[in-house]
Amino acid sequence: MTSNTTNASHAHARRDPDVEAHRVLAAIGYIGILCLIPLLLYRTSAFAQFHGRQAFVVFVVWLVSSFFFWIPFLGAIHFLFLLCVTMLGFVKAYNGEFFRIPVIYDWSLNIHLS
Repeated sequence: MTSNTTNASHAHARRDPDVEAHRVLAAIGYIGILCLIPLLLYRTSAFAQFHGRQAFVVFVVWLVSSFFFWIPFLGAIHFLFLLCVTMLGFVKAYNGEFFRIPVIYDWSLNIHLS
């Protein structure tokens, strides 16, 4: 039991300082318009930019999809799917992972901030 605790603490200690410094803000970026925080305020952080771009695409998909949520069955399924994608991105960012959300990641590569 102590070996698991020891391994977890060593893995935590070996994390990239960029990830450790920005993982909470990257996770918060998945909450709607707050995606602009990592995108605009932490331009030098690769981790914050990675998740900020994905979060921005998720936010735009939420906005566009909101017109279809009123459709009785399909709207509810679509809403639940987007909610799961948002929660997945939030958890992965908070855990310090560079997780590529399928399709969303590909679209996020087109976002270029100068």
